[in-house]
Amino acid sequence: MELPTAAAARGYKAFLYNFAVEHRLPGHFDWPLRVDLRDLRSCWPSRSRFQIPCRVMQRSGLGFLVVCLINAAGLMLARFSARAGELGVRRALGASRWDICCSVSWKRQS
Repeated sequence: MELPTAAAARGYKAFLYNFAVEHRLPGHFDWPLRVDLRDLRSCWPSRSRFQIPCRVMQRSGLGFLVVCLINAAGLMLARFSARAGELGVRRALGASRWDICCSVSWKRQS
């Protein structure tokens, strides 16, 4: 949350403290109260501890994407190589590429 002045920050901290005290009375939490507001400059160095896990997740996600793309290419190659003989005979008998393309998509739909 961005607060424009130091007085606004003190007021917001007082609000948070009163909120915590109010919810502690009925027994919602039993841990000691700790209401802190930190500025952005004090939080910035702690960002470096997240860089390595983010890079690991980024690289593993990219790896999974590459594996999926290779798998999809292999499946399409297997599908068309299984019909390579039939498609070759059709081309040899004079069928155009368009006729072969339409026959492949027509057989897939039915």
